[in-house]
Amino acid sequence: MLTPDAPRSVKVLFKTEDEEIINDLVKSIRINENFEYTPLIDMSYGSLYFNSKRYTEAGVFYLKALNKYKDMGNKGLDKDQWRVLVDQTAMSLGISGQLDGAKIVLESGIEADPEYPMFYYN
Repeated sequence: MLTPDAPRSVKVLFKTEDEEIINDLVKSIRINENFEYTPLIDMSYGSLYFNSKRYTEAGVFYLKALNKYKDMGNKGLDKDQWRVLVDQTAMSLGISGQLDGAKIVLESGIEADPEYPMFYYN
């Protein structure tokens, strides 16, 4: 991690002739004033952890995404994304030994979407 007191030797990774390009790149960075934090962001982090077999961490992000979805009035995900989120949340909780939590998530999924079969099989 680079800190203000990091050794300047890190700069050797760049060629002198690259300095102008790097400076231009840094100057071009802008804050997106219209950025909207959506459940899909936390869902993506959950998937990153899930695919790395870090199921406890995945569950934390998936639950955060579910809560954000509810806070936004069930907006921010389409129906298929929401189904995947519920399923992956339950799977993460179940694999990490949080069976009661997995059951609660699946039961809430069944209540909201009783036609989706995967909520019954997990």
